Amino acid sequence: MAKLGSLCFYLGIMALAAGVSQLAAKRNKKWLLLIPIAVLSLVAGLRASTVGTDTQNVLATMEYCYRHHFWDHSKEWLFYFLCEYLMKFWYNTSFVLTVFAVLNYVLIFARLWDFRETIHMGTSVALFLLFYFGTSMNIVRQSMALAMVFYATRFLERKKY
Repeated sequence: MAKLGSLCFYLGIMALAAGVSQLAAKRNKKWLLLIPIAVLSLVAGLRASTVGTDTQNVLATMEYCYRHHFWDHSKEWLFYFLCEYLMKFWYNTSFVLTVFAVLNYVLIFARLWDFRETIHMGTSVALFLLFYFGTSMNIVRQSMALAMVFYATRFLERKKY
């Protein structure tokens, strides 16, 4: 029964996000995208440590970064830097996950907005959520990297190197 409840919850979020995104595109009101971004970010950021296959590892990394220095890691210094300083700003792993989610979804939705005249925004958001939202809660660092690359393609398209 819990799995059915989770499925209904995520399908409801998907319907809300897709509907509001389509409305934003139809009315050309970019600010409306703040609604699905906020909802998705809160869901991803305030999740339990048992949601996602590596959430516990990410939370442990945040704790480690708080107690040590981000240079103690051999790779991905930007991610560890953000973990360390966000934890020092507010010692709360849910806060850090929420900030990462906001960053991730703002970049994705901003880039989708660029295509609003050639795509169906609601369908695009629904597909994004079906195939990417769950993954973004499992591979936090990689999801942020993909969102940054996806957003950066706008500069390639505009030849602003």
